[in-house]
Amino acid sequence: MRPRWTVWLLLGLACSSSSNPGGGGGGSVSGVTVTGPGQVTSGLRVSLQAAVQGTSTNKDVVWSVEGGGTLADVHANPATYTAPIQSGVTTVHVKATAAADGTRIGTLDIEVDPVPLLVPAVNTAVTPTQPAIPDGHGGTLPVADSRDEHGIRSEFVVG
Repeated sequence: MRPRWTVWLLLGLACSSSSNPGGGGGGSVSGVTVTGPGQVTSGLRVSLQAAVQGTSTNKDVVWSVEGGGTLADVHANPATYTAPIQSGVTTVHVKATAAADGTRIGTLDIEVDPVPLLVPAVNTAVTPTQPAIPDGHGGTLPVADSRDEHGIRSEFVVG
């Protein structure tokens, strides 16, 4: 007669075997797709979304970025990306790696454009508030008016 522990051992092994060798019950990851804008202005925030294909259970990703900028939470989906402050055009590469399979990576290239320079338009053509002022002897003195390159207005007596 065989010992009882042999029966329990064989029974335990039979119960612990898996009919799904891929693990997780949802299949293996076949790919990752990243969606978001292909262009952003320097310093602005945008939302990025990752979709993990081939699995119904673990849809988590880990985000990374090369070329500048920051990600608010590398485990969030969607993720918030903040573009770097740039003086010229640059391209950054954002990646979403499937948490269930680190070999499955989705990428998105984003062009980061500099903030446009705002140059105010200054109207240098001005008219004096009054064309002349009394000179104290019964006559008048002509008044001129001007603006400098910063838009500061000046009135002055001519002559």
